[in-house]
Amino acid sequence: MPEYLVRVLSEFLSLNLAFFFEVVINNLLWVFIFAMMAYFLLDPKKLVANTILVSVYLYAFTSLIIFIGWSFSALYLFLNFCIQCFIRIFIPEHKRFSLILSGAIYLLLFYVNVGAVL
Repeated sequence: MPEYLVRVLSEFLSLNLAFFFEVVINNLLWVFIFAMMAYFLLDPKKLVANTILVSVYLYAFTSLIIFIGWSFSALYLFLNFCIQCFIRIFIPEHKRFSLILSGAIYLLLFYVNVGAVL
Protein backbone atom coordinates (compact mmCIF):
# COMPACT_ATOMS: atom_id res chain seq x y z
CA MET A 1 0.00 0.00 0.00
CA PRO A 2 2.76 2.58 0.65
CA GLU A 3 4.04 2.12 -2.91
CA TYR A 4 0.61 3.18 -4.21
CA LEU A 5 0.74 6.23 -1.97
CA VAL A 6 4.11 7.14 -3.48
CA ARG A 7 2.64 6.69 -6.97
CA VAL A 8 -0.33 8.96 -6.15
CA LEU A 9 2.00 11.61 -4.74
CA SER A 10 4.28 11.44 -7.78
CA GLU A 11 1.31 11.71 -10.16
CA PHE A 12 0.03 14.69 -8.18
CA LEU A 13 3.40 16.43 -8.27
CA SER A 14 3.73 15.83 -12.01
CA LEU A 15 0.18 17.17 -12.51
CA ASN A 16 -0.93 14.07 -14.38
CA LEU A 17 -4.69 14.65 -14.49
CA ALA A 18 -5.28 11.62 -16.69
CA PHE A 19 -4.26 9.34 -13.80
CA PHE A 20 -6.80 10.92 -11.45
CA PHE A 21 -9.49 10.92 -14.14
CA GLU A 22 -8.92 7.20 -14.62
CA VAL A 23 -9.12 6.58 -10.86
CA VAL A 24 -12.41 8.49 -10.64
CA ILE A 25 -13.98 6.75 -13.64
CA ASN A 26 -12.94 3.30 -12.41
CA ASN A 27 -14.36 3.97 -8.92
CA LEU A 28 -17.64 5.78 -9.57
CA LEU A 29 -19.41 3.99 -6.73
CA TRP A 30 -16.89 5.32 -4.22
CA VAL A 31 -17.10 8.80 -5.71
CA PHE A 32 -20.85 8.86 -5.09
CA ILE A 33 -20.42 7.39 -1.59
CA PHE A 34 -17.90 10.12 -0.74
CA ALA A 35 -20.22 12.74 -2.25
CA MET A 36 -23.02 11.46 -0.03
CA MET A 37 -20.76 11.65 3.02
CA ALA A 38 -19.73 15.19 2.09
CA TYR A 39 -23.34 16.22 1.56
CA PHE A 40 -24.53 14.89 4.92
CA LEU A 41 -21.52 15.70 7.09
CA LEU A 42 -20.26 18.94 5.59
CA ASP A 43 -21.73 21.95 3.79
CA PRO A 44 -24.02 20.81 0.92
CA LYS A 45 -23.36 24.03 -0.99
CA LYS A 46 -19.69 23.12 -1.56
CA LEU A 47 -20.28 19.54 -2.65
CA VAL A 48 -17.38 19.12 -5.10
CA ALA A 49 -14.74 20.63 -2.81
CA ASN A 50 -16.01 18.69 0.21
CA THR A 51 -16.13 15.44 -1.78
CA ILE A 52 -12.48 15.90 -2.70
CA LEU A 53 -11.72 16.71 0.94
CA VAL A 54 -13.49 13.58 2.20
CA SER A 55 -11.79 11.33 -0.35
CA VAL A 56 -8.33 12.72 0.41
CA TYR A 57 -8.97 12.42 4.15
CA LEU A 58 -10.14 8.81 3.94
CA TYR A 59 -7.31 7.82 1.61
CA ALA A 60 -4.70 9.46 3.84
CA PHE A 61 -6.25 7.92 6.97
CA THR A 62 -6.33 4.38 5.59
CA SER A 63 -2.85 4.69 4.08
CA LEU A 64 -1.44 5.92 7.37
CA ILE A 65 -3.10 3.13 9.36
CA ILE A 66 -1.79 0.49 6.97
CA PHE A 67 1.68 2.08 6.86
CA ILE A 68 1.92 2.11 10.67
CA GLY A 69 0.83 -1.51 10.73
CA TRP A 70 -2.27 -1.18 12.87
CA SER A 71 -5.21 -3.45 12.39
CA PHE A 72 -7.97 -1.55 10.68
CA SER A 73 -11.56 -2.26 9.96
CA ALA A 74 -13.98 -0.25 7.90
CA LEU A 75 -16.26 -0.60 10.91
CA TYR A 76 -14.52 2.39 12.54
CA LEU A 77 -15.27 4.69 9.61
CA PHE A 78 -18.80 3.34 9.23
CA LEU A 79 -19.49 3.78 12.94
CA ASN A 80 -18.10 7.32 12.83
CA PHE A 81 -20.27 8.16 9.82
CA CYS A 82 -23.43 6.73 11.41
CA ILE A 83 -22.90 8.57 14.69
CA GLN A 84 -22.25 11.89 13.00
CA CYS A 85 -25.26 11.54 10.67
CA PHE A 86 -27.51 10.64 13.60
CA ILE A 87 -26.37 13.68 15.59
CA ARG A 88 -26.64 16.10 12.67
CA ILE A 89 -30.10 14.90 11.62
CA PHE A 90 -31.84 14.27 14.94
CA ILE A 91 -29.99 16.61 17.32
CA PRO A 92 -28.91 19.59 15.17
CA GLU A 93 -28.29 21.90 18.13
CA HIS A 94 -25.66 19.52 19.56
CA LYS A 95 -23.19 19.38 16.67
CA ARG A 96 -20.25 19.71 19.06
CA PHE A 97 -21.04 16.22 20.37
CA SER A 98 -20.33 14.81 16.94
CA LEU A 99 -16.74 16.02 17.27
CA ILE A 100 -16.47 14.47 20.73
CA LEU A 101 -17.84 11.15 19.53
CA SER A 102 -15.62 11.24 16.46
CA GLY A 103 -12.62 11.71 18.74
CA ALA A 104 -13.86 8.79 20.85
CA ILE A 105 -13.92 6.57 17.74
CA TYR A 106 -10.28 7.43 17.01
CA LEU A 107 -9.35 6.84 20.64
CA LEU A 108 -11.01 3.43 20.33
CA LEU A 109 -8.90 2.76 17.25
CA PHE A 110 -5.78 3.78 19.19
CA TYR A 111 -6.75 1.59 22.16
CA VAL A 112 -7.41 -1.47 20.01
CA ASN A 113 -4.00 -1.20 18.38
CA VAL A 114 -1.75 0.15 21.14
CA GLY A 115 -3.50 0.03 24.50
CA ALA A 116 -4.57 -3.60 24.24
CA VAL A 117 -0.95 -4.65 23.70
CA LEU A 118 0.26 -2.86 26.83
